[in-house]
Amino acid sequence: MVVCKYCAVFSPAPVALLFHLIPAMIQPNNAGALDLREPRSSAMHAARRQCATKSVRYSLASERECHIVFVKLSLVVLSAVRCRGVTGKAIIEREAAMTRKMTERIEEHIITEEPFYVAQSNEIDIAVTAYENELPLLLKGPTGCGKTRFMQYLAWKLKLPIITVSCHDDLSTSDLVGRYLVKGNEAVWIDGPLTLAVRHGAICYLDEIVEARKDTTVVIHPLGDDRRQLPIEKRGEILTAPPSFMLAVSYNPGYQSVVKDLKISTRQRFVSMAFDYPTKALEEEIVAAEAGIDAGLAEKLVKIGHLTRNLKDSGLAEGASTRLLIQTAQLIKSGIDPQAACMAGITQSLTDDVELIQSIEDMVEAVL
Repeated sequence: MVVCKYCAVFSPAPVALLFHLIPAMIQPNNAGALDLREPRSSAMHAARRQCATKSVRYSLASERECHIVFVKLSLVVLSAVRCRGVTGKAIIEREAAMTRKMTERIEEHIITEEPFYVAQSNEIDIAVTAYENELPLLLKGPTGCGKTRFMQYLAWKLKLPIITVSCHDDLSTSDLVGRYLVKGNEAVWIDGPLTLAVRHGAICYLDEIVEARKDTTVVIHPLGDDRRQLPIEKRGEILTAPPSFMLAVSYNPGYQSVVKDLKISTRQRFVSMAFDYPTKALEEEIVAAEAGIDAGLAEKLVKIGHLTRNLKDSGLAEGASTRLLIQTAQLIKSGIDPQAACMAGITQSLTDDVELIQSIEDMVEAVL
């Protein structure tokens, strides 16, 4: 049996199986520490084969137990149960240091200057009301239409830190919630962005939520209903979100598919708002203000943007976003020839198709 202050009492079978999992679990990270990751199924199969050759008895229950306590047991293997020497004073000092570091981390996400944002409708009122009623928020709309800028403006208006997570296929639950890191002679728990936001009552904004695996997004379910709780299984802890915490997610409906789509049980937890590109007059105002160009040039760029958006039925996946128009305007303001700027800032960013490139260039030449 192995007994540790971080663990309960474990049977010999999971310990034996874990010995063969350690190489797959411990990986160096950018912080110079050892990152403890849950072993993939391939590593589990290899470990089972190793155990079988050594006549170690194990069961499916033992395998599940390894998955649950793999971090804690690996600490025991690595440290030879060194936690017995930890004093109460050392624990207090360590917790105080961790609190200071977390405070420093959250301060990095505070927006001090007002972001430029022009409301298209009543989206600000809806979002503020959702926050006041402790309701999560879902934004959907095409790329570059202002969803992220809206969230930055909302965070500034509510005077809250905002922690943004760009979701992707490899995003794991540990990436959101947190994990143990081995640093020197001790194991340190590092909060993930979601846990950090819950602890400090910040906004957690999950950008392009449909890109994350469905088994990862399930972790937000208890936060998205009236429980407003975040279970941290590796620490045996359940965090209850303070009133100031807000969960927000976004996605592009144009990227949805059977594989990449939000579960119904996830969608129905949110107050949802649909975003789109601004009206012509409003978009001209945004491009001129953001890039610092004159109204005449902004009008021409917005016209080009609208023309490209009409090509969606002709093979173009998506037209020029407001963000692309602003970037192109910045190139022109900095001295780049307008047609060259449009080629680099709009045309080449939209497609690789030779015929579509020529069509867009013809549009640009006609407008400019």
